Amino acid sequence: MSLKDLPAGSSGVVLRVTADHDPGLLRHMGALGLRPPARLTLLERSPFDQTLRLKVEGTDQAVVVGEALGERVFVMPDAEPSLLEK
Repeated sequence: MSLKDLPAGSSGVVLRVTADHDPGLLRHMGALGLRPPARLTLLERSPFDQTLRLKVEGTDQAVVVGEALGERVFVMPDAEPSLLEK
């Protein structure tokens, strides 16, 4: 599931990040802590512009990303631990 589809208030683990061979974008996402196997919690989704405010484990402050970046981060929600065993 992409980060943009994760329900607000849910937590999960980053499984993969896609950047279409754009090393700058990968560096940017890495600087935000959005890389496997980071744990994160989606704190809220703005109803106006769909920006995502999230907390990445190991960081001090919340991170805000746009919907386009949220489409490139794939997460395993905590609610589906059986899929981690496959």
